[in-house]
Amino acid sequence: ELPDERIAWMVDETAPVAILCDGPPPAVLARHAAAVIRLDEPWPEPPDLPAPDDPVPAVSPDALAYIIYTSGSTGRPKGVMISRRSFEAQVHWIQGVCPLDARDRLFQLSSAMFDFSIEEMLWPLTVGGAVVLPRHRGELEPTYLAELATRHAATVVHFVPSLLRIVVDACQATPWTTIKHLICGGEALSLDLARACEAVFPGAAVQNPYGPTEATIIATCWRYQPDAEAVLIGHPVADTTAYVLDDDFAPVPPGGVGQLWLGGVQLARGYLARPGLTAERFRPNPFAARPGERIYQTGDLVSQRPDGALAYLGRSDFQVKVRGFRIELGEIEAALEDHPQVSTALVVVRDDGAHGKILVAYVCLAESAASIDLPGDVAGDVPGDLRDFIATRLPAYMIPAAFVVLDELPRTGNGKIDRKALPAPSDDAYQRAAYVAPGTPTQEMVAATWREVLGVDRVGIHDNFFALGGHSLLAVRAVSRLCAALSVELPLRVLFEAPTVEQLAREVDRRLADGGAAPAVPLVPVARDGALVLSSAQHRLWFLHQLDPDSRTYHVPTAHRLRGALDVEALRRAFEALIGRHEALRTVFPARDGVPYQEVLPASRFALPVDDLAALAPEERDREAARRAEQAAQERFDLARGPLLRARVLRLSDAEHILLLTLHHIISDGWSMAVLWREVAALYAAGLRGEVAELAPLPVQYVDYAAWLDRWLRGEVLQRLVGYWTEQLADAPVDLPLPYRGPRPAVATSRGGRIELRLGAEVARRLHALAHHHGATLFMALVAALRVLLARTMGQGDLCIGTVVANRDRREIEGLIGMFVNTIVLRGQVRGGDRFVDVLARERDLMLSAYAHAHAPFEQVVDALGLERRVDRMPLIQVMCVDQGDGGGTAPLAGLTSEPFRVDLEIEKFDLTVSTFERGGVHEIVVGYNADLFEHAAVAALAARYERLLTEIAERPEQAVSQLALLAPAERAALFEEPARSVAWQPRGPTVMAQIERWMAEAPGAPAILWHDTAISYGALDARSAALAALLRRRGLGPERTVAVIAERSPLQIIALVATLRAGGAHVPIGPELPDERIAWMVDETAPVAILCDGPPP
Repeated sequence: ELPDERIAWMVDETAPVAILCDGPPPAVLARHAAAVIRLDEPWPEPPDLPAPDDPVPAVSPDALAYIIYTSGSTGRPKGVMISRRSFEAQVHWIQGVCPLDARDRLFQLSSAMFDFSIEEMLWPLTVGGAVVLPRHRGELEPTYLAELATRHAATVVHFVPSLLRIVVDACQATPWTTIKHLICGGEALSLDLARACEAVFPGAAVQNPYGPTEATIIATCWRYQPDAEAVLIGHPVADTTAYVLDDDFAPVPPGGVGQLWLGGVQLARGYLARPGLTAERFRPNPFAARPGERIYQTGDLVSQRPDGALAYLGRSDFQVKVRGFRIELGEIEAALEDHPQVSTALVVVRDDGAHGKILVAYVCLAESAASIDLPGDVAGDVPGDLRDFIATRLPAYMIPAAFVVLDELPRTGNGKIDRKALPAPSDDAYQRAAYVAPGTPTQEMVAATWREVLGVDRVGIHDNFFALGGHSLLAVRAVSRLCAALSVELPLRVLFEAPTVEQLAREVDRRLADGGAAPAVPLVPVARDGALVLSSAQHRLWFLHQLDPDSRTYHVPTAHRLRGALDVEALRRAFEALIGRHEALRTVFPARDGVPYQEVLPASRFALPVDDLAALAPEERDREAARRAEQAAQERFDLARGPLLRARVLRLSDAEHILLLTLHHIISDGWSMAVLWREVAALYAAGLRGEVAELAPLPVQYVDYAAWLDRWLRGEVLQRLVGYWTEQLADAPVDLPLPYRGPRPAVATSRGGRIELRLGAEVARRLHALAHHHGATLFMALVAALRVLLARTMGQGDLCIGTVVANRDRREIEGLIGMFVNTIVLRGQVRGGDRFVDVLARERDLMLSAYAHAHAPFEQVVDALGLERRVDRMPLIQVMCVDQGDGGGTAPLAGLTSEPFRVDLEIEKFDLTVSTFERGGVHEIVVGYNADLFEHAAVAALAARYERLLTEIAERPEQAVSQLALLAPAERAALFEEPARSVAWQPRGPTVMAQIERWMAEAPGAPAILWHDTAISYGALDARSAALAALLRRRGLGPERTVAVIAERSPLQIIALVATLRAGGAHVPIGPELPDERIAWMVDETAPVAILCDGPPP
């Protein structure tokens, strides 16, 4: 599953004598000298194979056993070299903690790229037990796994906790009664999950192992006990030492917090072909009694309990999170110290209330800077060019908000920096190096608007809107308020092109001087005594409803689980007041002579029914709540009669309720939902206090906006807007060759599916920084990346992506509920030789230009283009990309906690929709797809490529897009990091291979591998692995030489591993689904003597 580039790099680095595959290997391996051996085909039988009694070369305990790749901070994965001595010690330990015998059966679930898989494949064979292999991807099917466990009486299983959670949830009624040892490693195990295992795995010993790849699989372990109050990472395993050290390399007493270092026999030899990194991470052990011992820096913070057990507390890296951005403080310090006038820099995070959480830089000037003539308006005595200097090296969100100059940094008695003694910044330190107050009326108006929108105290004329925390939605608010205040027409793109107060004020003055006043048509209340017109967006939805009144495509359901004492009557009154305040929520859409109009109904009592489910058993109650939530969301709307907003409360107990809300899209949009929840929260809180909520008055209502739009969007204005789009979309491609499952249905359907992704924090940080650096938003970067993905996937450089715009470009409508959004089409190109930054620059310009023409009704654009209307698809748009912000989440109701309760109508309006969310600093991507057009697996693959492409872009934005890997560099090996106890290790009894060979000789008929309905005996394993070992020795395999194995989970994987070790070589697992380039890279690095594969070689 690794990308070709990564596989190739690993092979290059490890230089295997052979590469074993259980399927077709990537084509890039053709250029490697290593033999590629397919395990699913008859093996070659050269006449000069060694005779069976040829002696196998003597293998030292310190010889290489295997190489496992882990991700690297530089973007280059690290090949961790594990010796046979280290692996022997690990197997000896685990057999002592979880003793197995010939009756035991172990599930082999781990990926071959995860080091625990090697232990899974060999450990049970040392005692005459058997390895149970599920089918490919079977580890993701709890019901299948449960059946397989019962069929084979499995006794040992290892789950990562995320998969264990799925199994526990799915198997409450079907416990795994045969399991004796449940091992839960690879991720943090929660206490509630450990407790839940008691019912599903009755009688099983639950082990929580922890260990980085560099410490051979497991370095510490903790056994769960029913009375446990917390999950620990436990004590070091045998022959391993653990040290909790402070920054000065001194031991931390029990109860203190320090960084975890590991020592002992299980430490890796180091990183393949990375001597510098090996020396950095594996250091001489100053505490060892014998010279030559090493310790490994895990990078984790731990605390040691009085009994010696360790508790994991988090990473020790100086990473912080400010305004949702993950920041490495050392990177800022390094940038500051690059300045010739700075000798020392320290950056910390402070929370001073007024400014919130901010970065503060403490700098000591070089002696040569003492004579510098410092400007008088700088913050403290910081050289005037310091901010500008680091601004060229760091993104805006990494620029400290305050600079404090010190003669020297305060230190404790032992010489460490005393962070508690750092002085708080003065008020002046918060300003930019050259703060200049607004000097003209326009500058003052711009600065005042920014202060209001951004919530900051003071804004100078050189301040940058986006550096102060602005983003695209806040930019819309700022521009709309300036337009209203100064009566000027100001497109959104102007703020992107003139992002400082001085620049924007100059542009406003220029437009006013050129007569660029706002449109003459005022947005004012209209009379309610006649037929009120629909907006173009509403008209489109009304028309679609007439075509299919039973469609749920434009229902907007939301549900939230509320915990605490809910006052249902106060909530009902809050909704009633909200509906009275927003006419859109009591508007209906009758028709006269086939022409629809809006009718605003008088305010009336709002009904909020309560369904009491408290008497049901908990599991039945949850099922019934989900059923009723779906039923409420599916209930048909009558646009002519209303109501078009429905709410219902499900009572689960006195302290737990579910609030169901469903609206029709014709009266609301995403922005509206945020307004709705914010005002409901304010109205509810005021109602509890017996007060009237203080909400800003609404100058106009949605029907006023629709009337204004109808008057304004005519004649020259309409011609100009539609003309822009007809020029942009002339001869645009209308059929993208997406990976459809087959022909389209004759009539378009909307049955949907979804795939959810979460963007890594570091990837999001880098993408944010990249977008800011190029004057774009993160959403622009995500659209540009999607364009690259589609272009490379489909081989088509000219393509259209749809999106929606909020169209909240007037201050009067910021606080309204209604249907304001419009659909637009972004037609862009990806050209040969483009770097991503080139694509991003064009995407930025394209989107800013599109935003300036976003009021053109989509239907009129389609008509102007003369496109054929078809019932099997949307015109122009097959793929949508939508920025959902926080998804319109709730504002917490007073005295209650709220969390989403999922209601999924499984509806998809387009072929594919990529929705982006940012909730609490976490970036999520949801790929929705029409399930009648795509197989789930095809979209999952596309989504995975998008996620991996974003990672590549974050690391290499200047790289040609044709060279960016679409498949991720290997599965991320979770670093477990834990403690240990060091003694000089000597082999205890026979080696792992000697024990396996004993069972081959003594019990040849016993099952060694159970796979599907096949049992492979120890005798068959002996014969196959011996023949393969002889072939590999003939190819040159021996100590310190490697064999690459590219195979899916199957008996062939185990045969290849056993054969490699029997021949004295080292095992290098490579994912078979990797791109050719990555496989070639891995092969180049590992230089195998042979490549074993289970299909045609790449």
